[in-house]
Amino acid sequence: MLKFTSMSDAQLSSLAPPHRQTATNALQTLHSILGPDLTDRGFVVFVEENDTLDDVNHACNRNIETSLEGTFLDDNCLIGVVLWGNSGEGVTIVCPNVDGYAEEVAEVLRKHL
Repeated sequence: MLKFTSMSDAQLSSLAPPHRQTATNALQTLHSILGPDLTDRGFVVFVEENDTLDDVNHACNRNIETSLEGTFLDDNCLIGVVLWGNSGEGVTIVCPNVDGYAEEVAEVLRKHL
């Protein structure tokens, strides 16, 4: 799992181009809501192929099965949003929508579409 808070994070370049664009868009949206300093205010999680639901729950500090505020499909990725309060702080989850990829996480996100 990769966590992003900055547009200049070198790990963004490690993502495949279509996934990189989706993660970048999610990060830009979070910055537009919370401002440039995301310290303790939120981040984008990019789910990797072998990540489990427990991994994502731990990263989000929430059980996403009960805490998802919304999900949608953006090009080739499932996107989920978990808010920590009512001020927009929280986590955006980006998970490629590929058969067999992080199956537990993808299943939860698909159920909430």
